[in-house]
Amino acid sequence: MKSKHLIGISTYAYPFACGNDPDFCPEQPFTHFTFLDRAHELGLKCVQLANNLPLDVLDADDLASLRSLADEYGILIETGMLGLEPEKIRQNIDIATALGSPILRCVPGVLEEDPVTIDDVYEVLKDFLPLLKERNIIFAVENHDKFTAPEHERLMERLGDEHFGLVLDTTNSLSIEEPVEKLLEHMAKYCVCLHFKDYQIHRFNRGRGLQITGQCIGKGRLDIPRFFDGLLSRAERDFNIILESWMTPCGTLEQTLAQEDEWVRIGIDYLRKMF
Repeated sequence: MKSKHLIGISTYAYPFACGNDPDFCPEQPFTHFTFLDRAHELGLKCVQLANNLPLDVLDADDLASLRSLADEYGILIETGMLGLEPEKIRQNIDIATALGSPILRCVPGVLEEDPVTIDDVYEVLKDFLPLLKERNIIFAVENHDKFTAPEHERLMERLGDEHFGLVLDTTNSLSIEEPVEKLLEHMAKYCVCLHFKDYQIHRFNRGRGLQITGQCIGKGRLDIPRFFDGLLSRAERDFNIILESWMTPCGTLEQTLAQEDEWVRIGIDYLRKMF
């Protein structure tokens, strides 16, 4: 299988190294710059800086330095955010512009108590079309717990412009019992970014329940060759393949950080052999 799509990593491939878990936090978590260093060491040409390593804490000089380092390494930066506040969206469009990001990935609402609806998403995003066109940025909505794949499809149909797209995440929608086949049916056409992670399902509580947890790429339940065949046959737009992780922590911080890095390296190697 051959592809022109870049393989990259998200900051969600290294949530422990980024200091996102207070119980398993290194003394020196990744900064935006050390994360780029790791991507360069791995030989990658694409990264996604998501909301777990937020960009809005950086000033203009920091953003310029980050862009310069990415250019030196030959790495394309994609940016990401969480939420639907118009001012926050404007700020993140500015950040995407400063970093040369072709897309702005967004999860507009994830919590059950979050009142945002798919109509709310449409009403907010439609007003940003002129700015997105001016900056040549695609606003990419990611599937999550809040909305179904058909809702994401209808959102794209209503917005009706190539400056809007979807981030297709292989596992996020399991919590609303949507298998990847349904995601492909409704979302593949509009996919401008693929979040790739594997998972496993196992029994717990003495067999009286099920748990879905992350798994190393190629060792979980996702039929990866079949999934990619389905996506590539339906996709109408370019997208990069961004590796993420749902890894459960190990017994110690050192073991956790080592396994996290191992999963990333195995995942990259797997995807490189496939593409």
